[in-house]
Amino acid sequence: MVKRVLEGAFFKRNAPRSTDGPHMIEAFRDGFDGALGDYKLENLLATACAITVGAIAAAIAKLPKQPQELIVSGGGTKNLAIMQRIKEAVGSCRVLVTDELGISSASKEGLAFALLGAATLDGTPANVVGATGACRPVVLGAITPKP
Repeated sequence: MVKRVLEGAFFKRNAPRSTDGPHMIEAFRDGFDGALGDYKLENLLATACAITVGAIAAAIAKLPKQPQELIVSGGGTKNLAIMQRIKEAVGSCRVLVTDELGISSASKEGLAFALLGAATLDGTPANVVGATGACRPVVLGAITPKP
């Protein structure tokens, strides 16, 4: 099942790609041939964990050079099974959670938007050309004065 999901259309697309809910749910449902109700919740959750780890491991394997360190964040960091499997999948690569670096996983998104806003106010390009698909560095967002 995990292999079928990871070989599906969503995971074959080149980065950047969004991991929004609807696309992920569709990929998951397609892997189960649309019959999610036929499986126990525990099995569905274990499969979702395995897909998450498989996707991370596949993305790392595609890198031109293997990283020495992987920094993870978000709700999945609280899932001991996912974290253990990530550590097993990346081998000698050191795995850290942003919390260990002084950045709370819970506040990561707010912090990121604050940094993007500050870059916009400063006129500093904040996109990563290779990750976003953009052709050049650009200032993100716009400052709209109060009417």
